[in-house]
Amino acid sequence: MLGYYQDAEATASCTFGGAEDASGWFRTGDLAVVHPDGYLEIRDRSKDIISSGENTSSVGIDRALDGFPAVLQSAVDRHAPREGGEVPVAFVTVHPDASVDDEKVVAFVRSRLAGFEMPRRFVHAELPKMSAG
Repeated sequence: MLGYYQDAEATASCTFGGAEDASGWFRTGDLAVVHPDGYLEIRDRSKDIISSGENTSSVGIDRALDGFPAVLQSAVDRHAPREGGEVPVAFVTVHPDASVDDEKVVAFVRSRLAGFEMPRRFVHAELPKMSAG
């Protein structure tokens, strides 16, 4: 990560040691722990989604989605519509042999989340992966 194009302030805010420190770390915004065996576990994001004025954890929404039997993987991100604020958007990959009824997924997730945590949109897609899968 060399930096954001013509935005030194944004570059400095996401690099450890500032933009001029070429050996610095890139701050992704992920919060993680390293287990004694060296396994890295991402637990949350440092900046929650602010939905309806409430802090909303994308990882909490992921866990609710991943509890649905047909869901293989999920990822939640924020979307900032023009009218202001942020809303959660869920990206969902289902098991290859499963069919998904969106109404059932919404009902399942709604029973596990507060109203402001509910994704406003569900996008069904294969989530991108690194070469190792």
